[in-house]
Amino acid sequence: MLRRSSGTCRKGYPLAECQVGYFYYRGLGVEKDLAKALYWTQRAAEHGDRDGQYNLATLYENGEGVAKNTDEAKRWYLLAAQQKHREAISKCRKLKIM
Repeated sequence: MLRRSSGTCRKGYPLAECQVGYFYYRGLGVEKDLAKALYWTQRAAEHGDRDGQYNLATLYENGEGVAKNTDEAKRWYLLAAQQKHREAISKCRKLKIM
């Protein structure tokens, strides 16, 4: 699965980028690598994938693979929420940014 996803994500397919980021984050089929998880998750988020945006916000909120940054976390949660991502909407309400 990772081989297929990584080939697709090199072409700029956000869903595949998000999946590869998740595989590296969880260590699914690959060695866990937060730097690679951040790289692929950020690509997905920047390409408009709402799950990628939510996952990136979580990385920023928890300081996993990146310096903890609440403002960046809020920004990415809001972008995901604007695309009707349920967990992001809930998080925005909890953080009082929506």
